[in-house]
Amino acid sequence: MMRVCAFKAPATLESYRPLVCQVLEVLSPWLCDCDTLKTLEIILGEACANVIRHAYPGGAEGDMLVEVDVQPRTSVTIHVTDWGVGPVGGKQPPHFGESGHGLRIIGKLSEDCVLERRDGKTVLRATIHIPEAAWQPSTCNTTATSS
Repeated sequence: MMRVCAFKAPATLESYRPLVCQVLEVLSPWLCDCDTLKTLEIILGEACANVIRHAYPGGAEGDMLVEVDVQPRTSVTIHVTDWGVGPVGGKQPPHFGESGHGLRIIGKLSEDCVLERRDGKTVLRATIHIPEAAWQPSTCNTTATSS
């Protein structure tokens, strides 16, 4: 697995959409399937929206970090990190089906979705397995880039 991008931005309504677009721009040379890119866009949007809504209450300022790992021809894993207050009571929701709307959506669209609080950070990790036909033919020789 290789890290193909990492973008940090303020956790604000104004910054999250450009952040999602930057990530999709990096992934588009890897993936040729519009449905797969749309799924990744929804996961990223919901994860960033959760940071904006919940990580920094009361108008507190803070950042979010989006990192994307690619296992070529197999999967994409998205990590969304914040340094805010964490889940209510500092606990992970007991089951994504019982948690908020955004986490339910992310959980349904990904095969592996984990929300962790550690070392003063909250990290949401979601992995989607991508069928062979959704990958660009040239990705066998593509190398990682960082931004």
